Amino acid sequence: CKLQGRWAESSSYYEKALERRPDSPLLLYNLGLVSERLGTVEGLQRAEGSFSRALQLQPNYQEAHVALARLLATTGADGARLEYGYSKGNRLKNALSHFSSALSLNPKDVDARYELARILRAEGKVAEATSHLQTVLNLSPDHSLARMELGYIKGL
Repeated sequence: CKLQGRWAESSSYYEKALERRPDSPLLLYNLGLVSERLGTVEGLQRAEGSFSRALQLQPNYQEAHVALARLLATTGADGARLEYGYSKGNRLKNALSHFSSALSLNPKDVDARYELARILRAEGKVAEATSHLQTVLNLSPDHSLARMELGYIKGL
């Protein structure tokens, strides 16, 4: 796929830039993003490592918390993307922790809050999910996905 080749090319540019500046949270975050786009197990594992390292260097990097949370929530322990549902055990626990960190840094991040709400609903934590979805709608009344998710919960 031509696009896949572009992501691989971008990934190699970030890796070269990191040789010069290995402690750059921004470069690590961007390497994580392009590595994730590759979609391969190797790319997803590299993305996880890059996001984690960016957060070691800059613990208040809100976007890196969100990116790592999404990745942890949707990949298995082997690093492969899950076909459906969310990860389990410590991976999911870590994902929820990163979403919480991200929201403590930016409580108005409606996309992170929406994704957290979906995971909470899937885990049976309906009251928490509902609270987050209502916050999303208070911040962004036109957020149609949050409105649909809330409608789904009310129909349970």
